[in-house]
Amino acid sequence: MPRTALSFRYPLEPLLKQRRWEKDASAAQEREARRVLSVHSEGARSAAWAVSSVENALREALKAGVSIDPRHHESLSLYLAHAREVLREKARQASKAEEMHEQTRRGLLRSLQAVRGLERHRQSKQREHKRELQQLEQQKQDELWLTAGVGFRGRGYATEGRQTQRRSPWQ
Repeated sequence: MPRTALSFRYPLEPLLKQRRWEKDASAAQEREARRVLSVHSEGARSAAWAVSSVENALREALKAGVSIDPRHHESLSLYLAHAREVLREKARQASKAEEMHEQTRRGLLRSLQAVRGLERHRQSKQREHKRELQQLEQQKQDELWLTAGVGFRGRGYATEGRQTQRRSPWQ
């Protein structure tokens, strides 16, 4: 039998390659979702900081008894209303980005599990193939050993796998 016929060939190799490709694509999607999450989270933090700093400055001015021109107060109120609206929108985007990141992360975990499962299956089949080859080799060795004793049949030796004492010609 040619050596190539005895080499291991995993029948699910195309599926394993596809699952690896899917895992790589999922990993790229997860990295992109993580980047988007980071950008949106940073935007929400900076908007929250802007609103907080204006509110704190306004509070400090009121505590200090500084009088604020009504037109200036109105423009600050409009600015704060707009800034709070921007903050809500950025927080909503950050929340959506976090959901997308979690979803892609779960997809990546499923892909990793699929690849690991197929790789474990492949290793198991490879070990099984190796054992079968070893058994086949052992069987060939046993057959060779058993057939080697046939040549001694006429000389008084047993052929059951072990040599016995030579029979006496007077028996």
